[in-house]
Amino acid sequence: MMFYIGLGIFVNCIWGTAFLIPHILEDTNPTVIALGRYFSYGILSLLIMFFARKHWQGLTNKQWLFAFLFGFVGNFGYYLLLASSIHFGGIVTTSLIIGILPVSLLITGNFLERNIPFRRLLLPILLILSGMLALSVQHKTGTHLAENYLVGSLLAFGALVMWTYFGVGNARFLKHNSEITSNTWALAIGIGCLLQCLISLPFIMIFTDWFSVLFSKPSSSLWSLLGISLFLGVIVSWWAAVLWNRASRNLPIGLCGQLLVFETLSSLTYGFIADWRLPETMEFISIFLVVSGVFIVLRNKW
Repeated sequence: MMFYIGLGIFVNCIWGTAFLIPHILEDTNPTVIALGRYFSYGILSLLIMFFARKHWQGLTNKQWLFAFLFGFVGNFGYYLLLASSIHFGGIVTTSLIIGILPVSLLITGNFLERNIPFRRLLLPILLILSGMLALSVQHKTGTHLAENYLVGSLLAFGALVMWTYFGVGNARFLKHNSEITSNTWALAIGIGCLLQCLISLPFIMIFTDWFSVLFSKPSSSLWSLLGISLFLGVIVSWWAAVLWNRASRNLPIGLCGQLLVFETLSSLTYGFIADWRLPETMEFISIFLVVSGVFIVLRNKW
């Protein structure tokens, strides 16, 4: 089990870089980042499946539907909300709200498996809510800043709900479909993401200005964006998904959820390094309260 725990921690450190990219590309439309990531992931998945047909020949229509669903709630739709949240509310706010995932997954999994008394979750939940409140106090200086924080927070909570559903549903799916390999399932989800990009592209072009923003950039910026898209698509999406599917197949759902705290810690660390600064007082208090709440659950459960 320790190998799979270590594998889960490693994957979450990779996923932490997905928070960093929208943070350092704050002038780039989050939609462009999300589309670049999942076009890369989807095209790679399509190519691998085309040349290695064993990956898709055994999948049923129902399993393809699940791949499309999980591709949205755990990948394309989730990351679109997450990147937009970072754009409006900042990396600290988004990381801390997404950092509630271990608890939201445990509560959801507990409804399904009933393996821990809910009264033991009261203290960590109060700590997490206190951390969120402490962070909100810092953003009440100025109407525009407060509005951005509110929008960013709402988007992050939407992403939290989506990944909670994905985390539980995907783990249960893999346990009940053991004939599907971790790589095959990662590729199937990638193709689902590619379809979603193609479906959403016309609407995004109509209702946003991302097209003009994209092509008004210097060629060097476009090459950088292409490289970032490939990194997010190949490493953060496909490879990390293969590793995570392998870990989640061999670990309890609740424990998988607890490992997500390392995504929060890594994303916060990357953000502070990128900004060349230490956490401010209220940020430090918020981080301490949220992470303490998560680790209390981890200690009590495992």
